[in-house]
Amino acid sequence: MRTLYIGYTLWKQVVQSNSWAVFSVADGTGSVVAFAGGVELVYRAEVDPDDYADFTGSFPTATPVVSEDEAIASVAGLGGSAQPRSADGTLQLSKQPLQLGVCAFQRTDDSTEEMGVDGRPAGAVTVVWNGDGTYWTASGTGSATTGSAHDGTYGWDTGVMSKDDEIDFTNSVDIDPDDFSQFSFWVQPKAVPGDANPKVRWKTTTGSNRGSELELNDYVSDWDLDVWQKVTIPMADFNINTSDDVGLLNFKFNKDDHHLWLDDIELTAPGAAGPYVFRVNAATGTLKHVTMAALLIVAPGAGWNPTAFADIVGGLTNGILLRHRKLSTDTVLWSVNSKDNIDLFGRYHPQDDVTFANGDLLVGFMVKPGGASVVVSDDDVLEVVVRDDLSTLSRMRAYLHYGLEVAP
Repeated sequence: MRTLYIGYTLWKQVVQSNSWAVFSVADGTGSVVAFAGGVELVYRAEVDPDDYADFTGSFPTATPVVSEDEAIASVAGLGGSAQPRSADGTLQLSKQPLQLGVCAFQRTDDSTEEMGVDGRPAGAVTVVWNGDGTYWTASGTGSATTGSAHDGTYGWDTGVMSKDDEIDFTNSVDIDPDDFSQFSFWVQPKAVPGDANPKVRWKTTTGSNRGSELELNDYVSDWDLDVWQKVTIPMADFNINTSDDVGLLNFKFNKDDHHLWLDDIELTAPGAAGPYVFRVNAATGTLKHVTMAALLIVAPGAGWNPTAFADIVGGLTNGILLRHRKLSTDTVLWSVNSKDNIDLFGRYHPQDDVTFANGDLLVGFMVKPGGASVVVSDDDVLEVVVRDDLSTLSRMRAYLHYGLEVAP
């Protein structure tokens, strides 16, 4: 349960439109503080003496109570002990500062902070379709053409599509998706209508759905026309049951007039190419109000260009994926994929780079929610996903800066 402090005019509009019961606390000077809402959110407003007549006329059945804690408890149907509280245990009131903190993103596989060197060999690549070899069978909207190839002779040209058109790549037998850590393909947009958001999912060879359908917009940095880019998705994101096999890869399009070239579709076995998921959440009964997420990368100057500010292309080909997920429903609340300097400058607050005496280059990237509210709990988590071999990096760290609220 949360308390939102808003002005009286807006408060009146919200309360009347929802037909809520009203509770009020007098301050002894002709003003009152009014409360209404429900168990999830309580709206609070200060009613000045000038608005008092309007308040009593608009809400003649408002129930007076002796304290704000009692008013909030009455609205939400909770006792005073269940009200939101600051880190020191006192009732969370308007403008009361939250305890500030910093924590590191932790790897989800072993709960360590390490985001740097990985000495394992790269995982083996299995080709799904590249237009040239005898691999999976392509069908659906479009055809294989020489002009649409990213590499080799043939690629897949979808042509100009209609809403709900689909493309399937089907294997002769089902395979175990647990044998692979990542799925990738190359795409060149030729026409992208507004609000276009293609979907991708895995099925059995007979067409039965397996796992979740994912939105490509969560993994594509941009849809620049006539530019090839690689799209890489961790297999874990599909949420396929460990006992299920798959043998059909399905692309589905939600808009008319969409046109893409597709090529070099591959599955990658686990290895040094990732994916690595680094997560931060909050302990049960607490909320972390995000003030900034910071990512720091250190790499040898010989691997990156120390005179080219924030050049991540040499070390992180697939870029950096930052997302906000709800674990209980496997829902991505928002996701930002950044692959080059344009993405970084447009979506992050880059900091000045630092070149150390040993030639290593440090670059920092900061995300500040600003007026938006990003709250991390034990269920709503922030994740940094890296889908590249990290052995070219000397060190990599991500930190969350936050204000802590205790909300039993």
